[in-house]
Amino acid sequence: MSRLAVLDDCKETKCHPIFAVGGLVVDLEKLADVEQQWLDGKTSAGLQPDRHLKFANAAPEVCRALFGVIGRMPIQALAVLLEDFRPRRMRLPSSTTRRDIYVYRQAFEYALQRLSRQFTEGSPRPHLVAFDQRDDFAELEEVYSRCYRGDWPVGKEQNWPALKDVGFTAGLIRLAHGPLHEIADFIVGGLTLFAGVRCAKHRGKAVDEGRRAKHDVCRAIVPLFPRRSDNRRRLGWSVVTHTRELTGKELLKNKLEEWLDALERAPAVGRTEGR
Repeated sequence: MSRLAVLDDCKETKCHPIFAVGGLVVDLEKLADVEQQWLDGKTSAGLQPDRHLKFANAAPEVCRALFGVIGRMPIQALAVLLEDFRPRRMRLPSSTTRRDIYVYRQAFEYALQRLSRQFTEGSPRPHLVAFDQRDDFAELEEVYSRCYRGDWPVGKEQNWPALKDVGFTAGLIRLAHGPLHEIADFIVGGLTLFAGVRCAKHRGKAVDEGRRAKHDVCRAIVPLFPRRSDNRRRLGWSVVTHTRELTGKELLKNKLEEWLDALERAPAVGRTEGR
């Protein structure tokens, strides 16, 4: 079955320095059903279905309702979370634009690596990847083109297959507003906020009321990233990496459940977890 991967990016800096790329993968034959589920869910939540919705602007009760909708969709989820402990002068120069923050491109590459290995073995073709329309889209196209040829900039020791060899199309698709873009935004935005607030709580750092309220709601997104699952429509996974050598400040783990469990068990203040 041919599949479409829809990806978006997100960052969380107030609670914990996290950059993320993630979204959903859907069989093309189920595409219309997924979009309709989302539109119906927005209507049930009291929203205009044709009005663009962003996770960052959605009220907690709306997020709760729509995460419930996402949990019933025939989709797979993907997220790459990167902790960014580079010096402030490197990650937030005075003239920073999104294209200057290289970790988005690195996170995108990691996402493509997982797609090349996890979602295509033994499946029909072609497969497509779409990303949010943005100012640095040409640079993402360059990353995609290299990965399509199999010229992986990092992680070559893993021997990731070239995207062209496992059935992906040659070009990255530009995605504007629409149901799939909104679903991807909710998945990566919800998981990033959940991770950021959980890390802040672990460190004993104050979290504003709005983030605390959304954190409780965003826990509903975690089942999309199980360690193991008999339900094959939920084959999502999380990948955590870091943007430089470890500093001792890192809290996230390679598997979502691992760092969740570690943070749940550890004292709230005075202890950090390594990778």
